[in-house]
Amino acid sequence: MHRGNSPLHRRLNKCYSRNGAEAGDAIKPGAQMRRASMKSGNKSRRPVLSLQLLLVSIVLLCWVVPFSVILIYSGVAVSQNVQGRIEDTIENSARLAFDQAYENLQRAMDASRAPNYDGSIRTSWLQYLSTEDEIRLYDSVSSYLSQKYAYDDNFHTTYAFFTAEADKVYYANHHTNAASASSLSYYLDNVHDEVLRSYQKIDTDIRFFSVGSRVYMMRSIIDMRNIVSSSLEPYAVIVMECNPQVLFENIRSIIWLTDATVRVNDTEISLIGDEQTALFDYPAIMAKDEASGKYLQGLSRNEYSFKLELDIASDATDLISQFPDNRNIMLLFAALALPLLLFSLFAFYRHVTIPADRLVAATTEIEKGRRGYQVEEMPRNREFYCLTQQFNSMSVQLDHQFKRIYEEQQALQEARIKALRSQINPHFLNNTLEIINWEARLAKNEKVSEMIDALAIMLGAATARSDSAVVDLRSELNYVDAYLHIIKQRFGNRLNVSQQIDQSLLSCNVPSLILQPIVENAIEHGIAQLQQGELIIRAYKLQSDLVLEVENDGVMTDQDRQTIDELLSGESSNSSVGIRNVNQRLRIMYGADSGLAIEQLRPGRILAKIRIPL
Repeated sequence: MHRGNSPLHRRLNKCYSRNGAEAGDAIKPGAQMRRASMKSGNKSRRPVLSLQLLLVSIVLLCWVVPFSVILIYSGVAVSQNVQGRIEDTIENSARLAFDQAYENLQRAMDASRAPNYDGSIRTSWLQYLSTEDEIRLYDSVSSYLSQKYAYDDNFHTTYAFFTAEADKVYYANHHTNAASASSLSYYLDNVHDEVLRSYQKIDTDIRFFSVGSRVYMMRSIIDMRNIVSSSLEPYAVIVMECNPQVLFENIRSIIWLTDATVRVNDTEISLIGDEQTALFDYPAIMAKDEASGKYLQGLSRNEYSFKLELDIASDATDLISQFPDNRNIMLLFAALALPLLLFSLFAFYRHVTIPADRLVAATTEIEKGRRGYQVEEMPRNREFYCLTQQFNSMSVQLDHQFKRIYEEQQALQEARIKALRSQINPHFLNNTLEIINWEARLAKNEKVSEMIDALAIMLGAATARSDSAVVDLRSELNYVDAYLHIIKQRFGNRLNVSQQIDQSLLSCNVPSLILQPIVENAIEHGIAQLQQGELIIRAYKLQSDLVLEVENDGVMTDQDRQTIDELLSGESSNSSVGIRNVNQRLRIMYGADSGLAIEQLRPGRILAKIRIPL
């Protein structure tokens, strides 16, 4: 049929012819690939080795040499590595125990800071200064010490006194310590004088010291709120008799430990062993003392206001003596080598070779045309069982696919026949529009003529009988221009349309009639509701994708959001299926990562976006 000669018609008709040529060219690569595949199939195949023969040869050829090397290497490596393993075990055990002991000591120090911050002792002292009630002061301080420290396993007994009345000592024993009078007596006779001489020198730090076999931790209590005195001098002192068995109990768990000495600042505590441990020069790195046969190590950590050091000696002689003769083990391995080899070959043949041969035979049957062929006997190992099961499933699906494709080809043939029979209807409509167009031109009604041209272009795009489902972006934009030309006659100046198109993308292929339904949806459900508005069409490249956007004025309610989600998911029975079809076509052609997204940028502004892989 003949078309009009208006500028709009000539510009869009030119795009139709160019798109048709490209569609025709697009068929050639597929045909070329099929021809190339047929040629490659006719080439003679290179001989391939049997997997069974290859693996058995590798096992046989590589068994003697590797096994001999392993025997020799094992004999040497075992003797050399035992020493290193023992050292690593002791060192790791010592470091772990040392870190745990450090944390225990840190928690004990944190517990001693409580009187400086909770204000209970300060409050009791202030009340005493105003009331001079000694009984009340004694009860409150003793209760506080019991509450704080009587159930702290890190301390045997906790003592406290006020510097203004240093002769009055308040104390609280651990709840398991029944000898309260003897503990206080020992403290007053042997420890209190030392505390009085040194408490003013430690300021806010902590001092550790020992008296006899007992270890003490001392801290000054300072008025942090500057209420009692005008300076930060201590108004009270707290002294704690530590429980080394609890504080350093983790050190006793160090493997093969024979001697252990702990030093907190300058205070030395012997945990295990006797005074002979001082004869060793403990290195920072694990080392073995050849004279004693013991492994020696020294650990230290110096942070904040105290330094913790640990010297240990470990003896693994009993462990080494328990190792059996390595040579007997090597001979035993050699005696078992041949039976193990034969068993390996048998297991390989039964669990690998036989299932693999069955699968190869089954694929041969499929190649002969027996689609749906099943392997009846299932292997006993999990891997080949899954492979055989998957093969049987694939064979059934292959047979089903062939049958479905055959049925689809028959349906397609019937559809093409029906399409040929219905071609008269588009021809009739186009010819009728052409007649009306000429009548409008004779009447010099250019506006009506241009609208008819635009309608003819849209009708031609909708009834195009080309086998290609894609057009270039230039043609797709022409379809949109034709639609907008008609719509503008409806809205006039109340519709403002602008395009932001990357000209380098005009030759990119897009699905036919993919953009016009989105523009129509933006007009009918957005701008039409407002009786006016702005429409922006964009095309740009983002990474490896072509992005098409339609932005318009409009209002999206919660109900609209729900309707759009249902349409895009394909769950809606709504008669407005334009955007649903667009989304489905994109997913079918480009996969699940592609598709249509519609969102509200801000109140009164809607954006529809398409991503198409380039």
